[in-house]
Order: sequence, then structure tokens, then C-alpha cells
Amino acid sequence: AVGEWVIRSAIEQVGKWVRNGLDMRVAINISALQLHEPGLTSILKGALSDHNVEPSRIELEVTETAALRNADAAEAVLQECRAMGIIVALDDFGTQYASLSYLKKLTVDVIKIDRSFVAGLPHSLEDAAIVRSVLSLGRSLGRTIVAEGVERAEQAEWLLAEGCCFAQGYSLGLPMAVLDFEDWHASRD
Repeated sequence: AVGEWVIRSAIEQVGKWVRNGLDMRVAINISALQLHEPGLTSILKGALSDHNVEPSRIELEVTETAALRNADAAEAVLQECRAMGIIVALDDFGTQYASLSYLKKLTVDVIKIDRSFVAGLPHSLEDAAIVRSVLSLGRSLGRTIVAEGVERAEQAEWLLAEGCCFAQGYSLGLPMAVLDFEDWHASRD
């Protein structure tokens, strides 16, 4: 019930933002339970229709663990979401037991590099090698790459120099309530 409420609330909010002129896409984390429950795509379709939101305004984030619990079933749901026009992201990439064959099998639009590999940048040679490899792999597969946990300007600068154009983390913005976000966004114009 909470997962459904989150989906409906997020879609309602992005609809309000778009109607008010904000060009937004909202990411929604989907739990392993939600991903494998029947009716997820029906909930998404209903909420998108109810709030007149284009599916491309929604990004579903699934972790490797959730996607691999039952990879065939997860892929079927993710494919249905992608067919609707929803963006699908593989969250926390590289932290679990996924083999590269799963990355090929799970057709996602976005790969999110886990914060554990970003934390040591730019000084950790191991982290730098892993992040460069994921960036190269992602580009080769035609995926968008997002670095998670960017906490310092030097990390952001290193990532940008390596061709990673998307990041999230406290150095870019703290979690905030809707009204605070709207004020913050307006101050950037």
C-alpha cells in the first residue's frame, strides 16, 4: 500500500510541476516486492492517466538485487514499463552479485554507479578504474550513466572530465520538501 501511495503521489507531483512550467522527470524507487507484485504496471498506467502525465516523465529505479530476484519476471515487467515510455534505471550498479550477462539481459535505460565507487574519487586508483570501466561499458551499450553519492566538487569535476554528465549527491542538492525544492528551483532561473 505504501509503495502504491508513493507511485501515485510522485506522479501527481510531477504532473503539477509540468503544468506549472517545470520541465521535470521524477525518479521513483521500486522495491523488490513491488517489482514482482502483479499489477505494478496497472498502477503506473492508472496514475499516469489520472494525472495526465507523459510516461517519459517517470523513471523507475530498481536495484540489482530486486531485478535479479527473478530476472525473467523482472525483465518482463521492466519491458512493459519501457514500452509504455517509462525510463528504467538500474540503481546501485556494481554492489551485488550481478554478472555482466544480466546487464545485457535487463534492458535498462540508465545505469547508476553506486556511491561506494564514487566515494574515493579522484584519489582511489581502484575506484577510478571501476568508474571508468562502467562509463565505457555504459556508453558502449547506449545507456545513460549517473554517478551516485557525489559529495565533493573534486568528484564532480573528475566525473565530468571522464564523460559522466549526470550525477546526484549532497554537493548538488540536499533532500528537501516540495515547497523548498520549488523555491530552490526558482532561484536558479
